[in-house]
Amino acid sequence: MSTNSVNRIIKFCYLIPFFFLIKPDYFSYLGAFSSIYNLGFILFFALIVCKEFFLIKKRKSISKITLLVILIIIYPFIVSVFYGVEINQAIYIPLIQTLGIALLLEIGVQERFNECLSALALLLEIYIYINFLSIILFPNGLYNADFYSGNYWFLGYKNVMIRFILPGVCINFISAVCRKEKHTFRICILCAIAIASLIMVDNKTGIIGLAIIIISAILFSKKKLPRFINLRNTLIIIGIISVLLGTTSLLSEFSPILKSMGETVSVMSRQAVWFRAIQMFMKNPLFGYGLRSGDQYRKLINLSTGWGYFSHPHNYILFTLIQGGIIVVLLIVVLFICLSRTYIEHQNNYGCKMLIFMYLGFFVMGITESLTGATLLYPLAILMDGMKNRKIEYKLKIKNKKVILKWGG
Repeated sequence: MSTNSVNRIIKFCYLIPFFFLIKPDYFSYLGAFSSIYNLGFILFFALIVCKEFFLIKKRKSISKITLLVILIIIYPFIVSVFYGVEINQAIYIPLIQTLGIALLLEIGVQERFNECLSALALLLEIYIYINFLSIILFPNGLYNADFYSGNYWFLGYKNVMIRFILPGVCINFISAVCRKEKHTFRICILCAIAIASLIMVDNKTGIIGLAIIIISAILFSKKKLPRFINLRNTLIIIGIISVLLGTTSLLSEFSPILKSMGETVSVMSRQAVWFRAIQMFMKNPLFGYGLRSGDQYRKLINLSTGWGYFSHPHNYILFTLIQGGIIVVLLIVVLFICLSRTYIEHQNNYGCKMLIFMYLGFFVMGITESLTGATLLYPLAILMDGMKNRKIEYKLKIKNKKVILKWGG
């Protein structure tokens, strides 16, 4: 059997568990298929845990980044158990999915990096295309769920499908470089479809996040980022903005911007829920309130918008604070400081650079979005950590008036 055939088989072996761990929202509304799918993902999760346990026992160590990611994922769940929160599917399924993705990426980074990366890129690419088709075929929505009748497609509600699209575009850029391909037709088509999808569902926040990745990829693909642009500084700035918007009249100044971004929640309602989130955090600043379902948080926040009760504060920093308190935020800050140092030490690594762009995009969107259900957000830090010792770059040289692309993988 040829090497290429073996690589394809290994890629398929990563593709299947990724399929069961990265779940499009539409799968939850397919009755019997959803039940079978859930059984499959629990089975693969158990296999992944056993495999990772074996690898840790063999290596007798675990990377610092992987450990931080695992702690960030499970800490809010531990808080929920401590407070006696009723644990239902809405809590443990996303938890298991996120943890499973993290462990599978850890296994892939240690054993078959290229095949793992390629499988993840392919799955997310397929999801983006299917989601686009669902928007074309069902412009008024593929199905109804919760409060937003008619605004759900293959990847879910219009404002949350970006949690698949943003990593999907980013990972496919990196995968193309690892395959020693140019950013040609395939990547251009994927970017066009991703942008078109967000425009058609009127997700302006998502467009801004995606634009950050694409524009940064063009401007800084062969240049180093300014030193002040890093994950730690971005997180601190967004945290300060979040507190100011929730406790001062500053939010009213941003009303035209929010409306232009397609935000449906009124400025007064948004400021009210941000202020409520700050109040909740001040009552329990150290531990937070843990993982809870949307209904459980609606009762806990207990604030109505006129069309329903808030299930989250529409802000990433504030939602993280009420879920896990200062402890989980400190873990996240430490994680992103480590990732920033990784980038500084490997500034020519295209993969590290693209993932930095992805996180910057997520953080900017996090000013007005809680990023709920973003199961790839923290696990991809493990992928970035695994890239640091790999040559993932390309150089542009001009020789005899000819442009030559030199690729490394």
